[in-house]
Amino acid sequence: MKVRLICILLAAFVLCGLLCACGEKVDGEADGESYTIEANDSGVLKTYSYSAYLRCYSCDGMKYTYLLTLSGRMPNAAKDSTFVVLSNTEDITFEQTYRQFISSNTADWFDPQDAVVVEMR
Repeated sequence: MKVRLICILLAAFVLCGLLCACGEKVDGEADGESYTIEANDSGVLKTYSYSAYLRCYSCDGMKYTYLLTLSGRMPNAAKDSTFVVLSNTEDITFEQTYRQFISSNTADWFDPQDAVVVEMR
């Protein structure tokens, strides 16, 4: 009886973990549309992928809930830049993002568990 109860609790825990793995489904997002973007010379800095089943993004073994597209103009730049960021928070700014590339202070860099810049245009 104890073994059966433990098996049921373990199965419930695993099922809950799969259902709550990353985030909520975005309106209009169809199930089954998973994809991978490979790093290339056209601005994709890191290979990343989206899992429709888990409803999350992944890069370098980490999972992220949000894909943010941040645009703006860096100081002394001639034109605007756009960054694509995988993140577990929605409140990342363009300024925080461009500091990843210009600052030598490691306090300005994203913690890989919080966010990663995957594209720069």
